[in-house]
Amino acid sequence: MPKSIAVVSYDRCQPRQCDHGICNAVIACPHGFLYQETAFELPEPRPGACVGCGICTQACLHDAILLI
Repeated sequence: MPKSIAVVSYDRCQPRQCDHGICNAVIACPHGFLYQETAFELPEPRPGACVGCGICTQACLHDAILLI
């Protein structure tokens, strides 16, 4: 069975409502799956960095990250 990977639902993502515009999932992921160039930007995924642990899904305040 293939492993799960995280995907960002950009219609739900609201970095302006995260502390100082820094995405909570970016901070929480120990694998560096997501990054932001600057505060208040939408987080971008790093292909291949996701290990399917789900930590980012739990950290996101807006349920904008899903494991598929």
